Amino acid sequence: MDIRKAVLSDAPDLATLTEQLGYPADIEGTKTILEDLLRKQEYAVFVGIIDNKTVGWIQLHQVISMETGVYVEIIGLVVDEEYRGRGLGRLLLHAASDWSRSLDCYRLRVRCNIIRTESHKFYQNIGFILKKEQKVFDSLL
Repeated sequence: MDIRKAVLSDAPDLATLTEQLGYPADIEGTKTILEDLLRKQEYAVFVGIIDNKTVGWIQLHQVISMETGVYVEIIGLVVDEEYRGRGLGRLLLHAASDWSRSLDCYRLRVRCNIIRTESHKFYQNIGFILKKEQKVFDSLL
């Protein structure tokens, strides 16, 4: 298993994995988003590799909030369903922790859909503490 920063050529694999999360994704759209993320210092994307195949990713964002201070938020984390349970998720979180510390940030936060009960168990088993539950509202502009 290996973890490295994502590169543009990872877009096809990232799109496939994003669909496993239940979100529609296409290669060109993923490539455009990844290209934008790679240019911004407050974002990071790492990929997990097993047997030369990209089978996981984590996206991070440094947040500076008047209410809650500075932290790094896990925007998304997915491991291919065929490779779950092998420790890759933990390795991706270690990369997230290392990146956070490189920014002098010592708190990770993740928001997790209420229906992802297996993910809840995963995060709690590695030390995350449930802080609150909330609703999310969108407005199309």
